[in-house]
Amino acid sequence: MGKKRTVASAPEVSGSIKEKNVLRRLMSSSSTKSSSAAMESVKTPVKRLLSTTSASSDDAYDEEDCCDEATDAGEGRTMSEEEREYGKIPKRIYLDYLCACGVVAGVSYLLSAVLWQGLRVYTDYWLSQWTHHSNATAVDHHEHPRQDETVLYFSVYASLSAASIILSLLSNGIGQYAGAQARRTLHDNMLHNLLKCPMKFFESTPVGRIINRFSMDTGLIDKKLATSIQRLLQFLLLCFSAILVNAVVTPWFLLAAVPICATYYVVQHFYRYSSRELQRLDSITRSPIFSHFSETLGGLTTIRAFSHQQRFTDMLLRKMDTHANAFLIMNTANRWLGIALDYLGGVIVLMAIVASLVTATLLPGQVPPALVGLAVNYTLLVPIYLNWVVKFLADVEMYMNDVERVQQYATTPTEDYRTQGVSVPHSWPEKGDIVFENVSLRYDSKREPVVTNLNLHIPPGQKVGICGRTGSGKSSLVMSLFHMVDVYEGSIEIDGIDITQVPLQVLRSRLSIIPQDVIMFSGTIRENLDPRHQYSDEDLWRSLEMAQLKDIVSSYQGCLDGEVREGGENLSAGERQLFCLARAILHDAACLIMDEATSSVDPGTEKALLAAAAKAFANKTVITIAVSRPRDVLS
Repeated sequence: MGKKRTVASAPEVSGSIKEKNVLRRLMSSSSTKSSSAAMESVKTPVKRLLSTTSASSDDAYDEEDCCDEATDAGEGRTMSEEEREYGKIPKRIYLDYLCACGVVAGVSYLLSAVLWQGLRVYTDYWLSQWTHHSNATAVDHHEHPRQDETVLYFSVYASLSAASIILSLLSNGIGQYAGAQARRTLHDNMLHNLLKCPMKFFESTPVGRIINRFSMDTGLIDKKLATSIQRLLQFLLLCFSAILVNAVVTPWFLLAAVPICATYYVVQHFYRYSSRELQRLDSITRSPIFSHFSETLGGLTTIRAFSHQQRFTDMLLRKMDTHANAFLIMNTANRWLGIALDYLGGVIVLMAIVASLVTATLLPGQVPPALVGLAVNYTLLVPIYLNWVVKFLADVEMYMNDVERVQQYATTPTEDYRTQGVSVPHSWPEKGDIVFENVSLRYDSKREPVVTNLNLHIPPGQKVGICGRTGSGKSSLVMSLFHMVDVYEGSIEIDGIDITQVPLQVLRSRLSIIPQDVIMFSGTIRENLDPRHQYSDEDLWRSLEMAQLKDIVSSYQGCLDGEVREGGENLSAGERQLFCLARAILHDAACLIMDEATSSVDPGTEKALLAAAAKAFANKTVITIAVSRPRDVLS
């Protein structure tokens, strides 16, 4: 005797639910504006960049663009705004980067860099002493230095130079190793954290924004940050060495150095404050470009069908124009810094030379000419060093903004996979008895619930169909079984166990689902059916036969080792659905959910899919979701 079949209507939804109707938006009057009229409504670049609206979200530069990125095709789900930080980069970000580098590697690099610079200064000092000794010998004794003295000075100088080269290679090597370790750690932390994020994060975050973090932000950390930190420390040590040498040789230089350093501080502070915000604008204006590319490619057929290529081209150009404005202003600020520091550099060279003349006049014969030459030589390079110090200091702060953005995703709240929960038998669920008791669901605590006060009992082995219009809460109901939607009231029990008390990995591994859009990974048929290699070939062939795929797989070169391309593009939509059914049969779960599994397949495949599912899951609990076709559910 067959099991009783029930067709249930979807629960009512409280609150308004927005739908993303592509056809309606494309045919609306607002979407038929001419490109010239749309361009006239765009604000001036600088005002747009610096306005509060553009600062708070990368989707707010254009109202029409907001329509594309702000509302998702879900049940009351909206796209979140990209966060933009203000002010200084928090110290914790620098600490996070240091920890990512490794404390040992970071400290080792710092010590080796200081030792290298100290050795360079001593090498120059030794050369000045050699020169002074040679000149003094020639003046006092009217003869050249002795051969043994020349050999001694040369040997020491050569040894110091060789040691400096070795320390340079060692320091740069440690620095690059620390940078490679940091970028690998930051990238892996972000990736592992995102893989554990709840579905609502991906439903409310444009894919272009995520791609931007993994491509541009990670790329800048990889290519720029470590090198900028190395150069910054190098030029800082060079500047400190130059000031120290001048202070020892010509103490009068300190009187001029104090106000000049204060001026440098003001200039670099103003530049860093501006460049930091400009870098943030550059980052958040880049995300909409990635989002627009991905969304346009996804709807390319629809765009061409309604001849809206020009509209989407204009939208892309506006987004690129916004990003180009931010990029242009950022580079203009860099050139302003270069000009300002060149003027200050000329002043500091003048002050150093004047200080040397004053010292030589007031203390005749007490300061060796070779040391004065060494001090002047260092001073001539100070403007260049200080210029690079400010430049790399600003660069490090700008690139730390990318670390900050990566860390935002690395610390995004995730689903709790670590909770032990209750211990369930290995065979759970055995019956497939599902009970919804006063269940209310929502995607976000700030939004209206999508399902309220639902009471539903599905006995073991029951075949239940849920029908309803788009956005009525059908898929949300199914997702709640996998604990992908927030159950903020009531409880859901399977075989008498509250699913919120079951560890997520255990819960999701004990249920089977055939979704509307099947996911196939690049690899082999065997890997797609059994990614964990838990089943024998006999089990695989048995599941393929029950799913009516045995003949198709047998015709492939390699059979079970046949190639599956990315997304299953070498398979038809119907074949992908049948492969998903084969996975469910192989899994042999007590509960099967079919979420509009036949909505995108031909009638023949639909008939085969339903027949195979009915045979394979005759004694299992099956929940079938359909939009408005109860006839298909009953079949």
